[in-house]
Amino acid sequence: MLNIEEATKIVKLYLPDGDIQAVVPYRDVYLFQVFGSDPLEGQMDPFFSVHKITGKIRDFSILTDGDMSEIAPLIISAKRSV
Repeated sequence: MLNIEEATKIVKLYLPDGDIQAVVPYRDVYLFQVFGSDPLEGQMDPFFSVHKITGKIRDFSILTDGDMSEIAPLIISAKRSV
């Protein structure tokens, strides 16, 4: 099982220009909020997940892949602690 530091390394490899704003454990993934450097798309859909077991990274939609009422408080708390 990956820890947050290992998952963060994966995100940094996948999105080398990304600015990680928050990371939280969520169900079977680590959920990252990452803003990109592209001025047109950099903040449009900033969520990515890394599976805790497989390490697979993918785009994550807070609308269709999770429960926004669970995710929003997690992200807000993570941003306050950064």
